[in-house]
Amino acid sequence: MQLHRAIDVWYLFPYTGLYRQAPKDAGKLDTDKEAAITRCLGTDEWRSSFYAQERQGHLFQQEPTEVREASHKEMLEFVDKRLRQAFAVVSKPRILYQSEADGRSSGAPLFALFFAVSSRQPGARKLAMKIADHILKSN
Repeated sequence: MQLHRAIDVWYLFPYTGLYRQAPKDAGKLDTDKEAAITRCLGTDEWRSSFYAQERQGHLFQQEPTEVREASHKEMLEFVDKRLRQAFAVVSKPRILYQSEADGRSSGAPLFALFFAVSSRQPGARKLAMKIADHILKSN
């Protein structure tokens, strides 16, 4: 991935969408889902990061199966790593949760909001991150 140098980005990542599209059983991944995840993440490396051979086989199953071992957090760390390959500095994401009718969070993470800076100037990076951190920490 090429490092960008001319743009800063607010990126609202579809956190729950990624998790829902990557089923626990890799056998349930169809070609459309695989292609969508690859487009979203910009690489097919997610497959080896998220899935591993099932450790315990089944009595009547001939072929070993792959299962997703990556947690919500590990999947988001993969996204963070991908952004860091393209940008000089990336903020810690703000996780946006589903809200109940009364305004309380239900705990289901829907999105992750990132800020990515491309500038090579340390002063510009510092200022941009200071502003982004203030925005990301506010309610």
